[in-house]
Amino acid sequence: NADINGARNILAAGHAALACGERADSGR
Repeated sequence: NADINGARNILAAGHAALACGERADSGR
C-alpha cells in the first residue's frame, strides 16, 4: 500500500508539473 501511495504521489506531482508547464507555455 505504501508503495502504491508513493507511486500515486509521484504521478500526481508529475501531472501537476505538466499542468504548470502548459500554463507557463500558454502564458508566454
